[in-house]
Amino acid sequence: MRSVVGVCLLLLILLQGSCTQTAPLPVLPQGSPSAYPSDSPSNIASDITADNPPDNETLRLIYEHGEELFYSNLVDKDAQNAVSHILLAAGADETDVEEVFAWVDDFNDFVKDIPSLPLEASFVPFDEHFPFERGTNYDVQTKWSRSGKPHTEILCRILVFHLLRDVILAQNLIPEADWHVTEVDGDYSGSLLSSDFEIIQTNPYLNWTTDEIRRYFTVFNPTPLPGTASEADLYGAISNMWAERGVAFTTGRLSLVTVWRQNEEFELAVSAHAAVLAEFDGGLLLLEKTNPFRPYQATIFNHRAEVKAYMLDKLVAILGDGTGTAIVMANGVLLH
Repeated sequence: MRSVVGVCLLLLILLQGSCTQTAPLPVLPQGSPSAYPSDSPSNIASDITADNPPDNETLRLIYEHGEELFYSNLVDKDAQNAVSHILLAAGADETDVEEVFAWVDDFNDFVKDIPSLPLEASFVPFDEHFPFERGTNYDVQTKWSRSGKPHTEILCRILVFHLLRDVILAQNLIPEADWHVTEVDGDYSGSLLSSDFEIIQTNPYLNWTTDEIRRYFTVFNPTPLPGTASEADLYGAISNMWAERGVAFTTGRLSLVTVWRQNEEFELAVSAHAAVLAEFDGGLLLLEKTNPFRPYQATIFNHRAEVKAYMLDKLVAILGDGTGTAIVMANGVLLH
């Protein structure tokens, strides 16, 4: 079934690699098992499937939410079961969903005692504070550094690709030498995915094959975009890049949502953020993780226009006046 500038913008600012060389591509056996501890408990009920929804108030709230919008950091069981069912019903792989919620549990347990990063256990309505700058991530980063963990936590693109490996296709894989993972003598223009590379190398919870890693960088690697670009220029650059690389998407109810922006300093079109979009009868579910030191989040929307506005608002909240030209895409088309 499976062949397989910024970080999520703020991440690249926080975690930009400082080495002048990167380690070689990790060679993983095809279909290697997840390194997540086998005794790590999951909140996902074993009988939740695409055809067997959980019987709980959270799922009813999601399906009957009307025009009100809700979000959750997926702490409690009902919220996780509801989101799991929506993802599975949209076509996500059951093992991938289980692994992602093990990551969610691990992160939420790690940050549960950090007052500056409050988590919404179940789904709550948007409010005026929602939730771009809810707490600082520096406390999480500090605790992570002091914990001695040998790996970096998951970021947005990696979460998305893990869940959408059956959706995202690429025929013309770019060579490793072209990946934006190397900083040379203080020049960061070629290292915009260095944090992604570090996570893929060091995080034991990923089970990607070598082909999947190459496909990841083929999809997300930046592409040249000189001058002052319009939205049409930016969209054209991404569309042409993906066409040249043979990037395509299977049809269905799961989509890759990406925010692309022009980095005028480096004259590149770069991936600023990514999320999973799952369609269901009551609306749209967006699953994301803005950067390694912010929580996982599921958000319920009614229309794609709301998703676009939310993603751009989040980008502005992070970058302020430095946002520049930006677009939001669902798979290969502009999100309207």
